[in-house]
Amino acid sequence: MSLVLTDALINKLGGLNRFAVRPFSSVQKYARLGDYDQAFALLKKSHQRYEYAILNIKVSPKVDNLRDDSRYQEILRKMNLQ
Repeated sequence: MSLVLTDALINKLGGLNRFAVRPFSSVQKYARLGDYDQAFALLKKSHQRYEYAILNIKVSPKVDNLRDDSRYQEILRKMNLQ
């Protein structure tokens, strides 16, 4: 599936219901596609929405490839997990 098609599908689902696609659940998809900017934008959105799943950020293998990025450390600081 192309990145454009994935974006269109996520936007369409998100438009149907604000909670249809939770940001943290999409982080892994964007990280695997190499779109780290979008992955971090979704992590930020997940934090802003107080999404329950983001509490697993330190142990979830879904974000393993994002851990070396300074934005990951920034999110941990905002959540008081660092």
